[in-house]
Amino acid sequence: MSKCCIIDENNKMIPLTHEETINKMTYILKNGEIGNGIIRFEDKSYEYIELNFDGEVIRILKDVTKLDYLIKQNLKLQNIISGLRKENNGLKKDNLTKLYRADCAMKVVRQYILYAYEMNIPFSLVMADIDKFKNVNDTYGHEVGNMVLECIGKTLLENVRTSSKQIKDDRRNKEDNELSVLDKNDIVIRYGGEEVLILIKNITLEDTIDRIEEIRKNIELLNPNGIHVTMSFGIFNVNNNSILPEITKENIYKSVSELVQYADKAMYYSKQNGRNLTSVFDSQTRNCYIVNQKRNLK
Repeated sequence: MSKCCIIDENNKMIPLTHEETINKMTYILKNGEIGNGIIRFEDKSYEYIELNFDGEVIRILKDVTKLDYLIKQNLKLQNIISGLRKENNGLKKDNLTKLYRADCAMKVVRQYILYAYEMNIPFSLVMADIDKFKNVNDTYGHEVGNMVLECIGKTLLENVRTSSKQIKDDRRNKEDNELSVLDKNDIVIRYGGEEVLILIKNITLEDTIDRIEEIRKNIELLNPNGIHVTMSFGIFNVNNNSILPEITKENIYKSVSELVQYADKAMYYSKQNGRNLTSVFDSQTRNCYIVNQKRNLK
């Protein structure tokens, strides 16, 4: 008669008695879902192997539960990467500021946030607004206002990871694969007239604060055409400590809108407390704070 054994996770072969063979093999083969040489049975996955030695058949069930799970995750990940690449090819830029247009860029933001949430990757959404920009237009005219917007757009792009050169440098210096390059390509969006939304990928709250504070100070020093301009910023960082509703493909529009609102609340907190500030929305306390008043973050 044929023999049967089980190979466990430590590659140890466990022989089965005749009764165990009949019961185990019959039950699993009858109730398991067989596909591509893998038997998926309840919460386990087995590779079914038959070996023939001089007419004697040895049947082996090899536990490949972890391997099967990794294969599924890798396939899922590749589908996400393919979607991100396709969406990135469709990005269009605003003619004036050279920032991405919201009508197409938000698709990429939603795609990335779903991916980052599933893969437990930290990221930040930053909302920014030029302080008293209406006064600039009213005092100097829209042509000068446009020049201010163009100047600020350039400064923003110089301080985030968006350029193709930066991405190529990351790949060359660290031998990054395609996925990690997608992780590093930040997105700066002209969200409204003088409002900007920034998606900073794979970053901690502390690093986000440092980068945004540097941008804020650089803008304060610009003085385009002799005009003193400043921006107010609001940060919402998603990490292991964030209290969020579950983000799924079905609710992604609503979820991302909610996250953007958190960054928006922090930005308005900066406005209300004197402008030219950076504030953070804390998902645990549901409150905002100004960063230079709370630097002891963990």
